[in-house]
This record gives sequence, structure tokens and C-alpha cells, in this order.
Amino acid sequence: MQDPTMLYVFGAFAVGAVSAVGGILVAGQAWRLLKTREVLRAIDTRDREFFHRIQRHRPKEIAAATPIPGSQGGMPDYYGEKIDSVADYRSWLKKQRKFRIAQKSRFTPTRQ
Repeated sequence: MQDPTMLYVFGAFAVGAVSAVGGILVAGQAWRLLKTREVLRAIDTRDREFFHRIQRHRPKEIAAATPIPGSQGGMPDYYGEKIDSVADYRSWLKKQRKFRIAQKSRFTPTRQ
């Protein structure tokens, strides 16, 4: 690294990366400091309830590891990461229910 321009470029990238991570951490803490305890408790309670709903309605982990023949892959969105609205949540519930029904029909012995 004898060229000073390369040193400046790498230094700028390093400062940018540290600033991005540090900014996110500081902004999150500042936001939490500016809110009242009641608001923070209410948000944490809602997050906890929502996570419990996600846990209750998704199939078991063993089902996620076994793909269903004829489908594009395994279970759809196991952790509910793509839920951004109530409509997304309802759609997620329908997909989970459909997957669970397909899993039950796959593992239920048929009578002959």
C-alpha cells in the first residue's frame, strides 16, 4: 500500500462502516431514553404477545426440515420475518395453515 489514495479510500470505508453501526446503536438507545417507561412496557408487551402468536401458529421445527413434494421448498417464513402489516399476518397464517395441513396429510397413513 504505497499509494496514499488507496489508504484514503480504505480509511473512508472504515469510517463509514463504523459510523453506520455506531449510529444505529446510539440512535436506538437515544430513542429508548426519550420514551417513558409505560410506552416501552407497552411496546415490549406487544412484541412478546406477537412472538407468542407466531410460535403458537407455526408448525414444529421438524416439519420445517422436511420439504413437501410438489412445493418450492420447505416451510414458508418460519419466523414471520416478512410480516409488516395485519394483512401480511393474515396471509402468513393462511400459508402456515396450508403447510400444516399438507404436512398432516403427508404423514397420515392412508387406508386401503
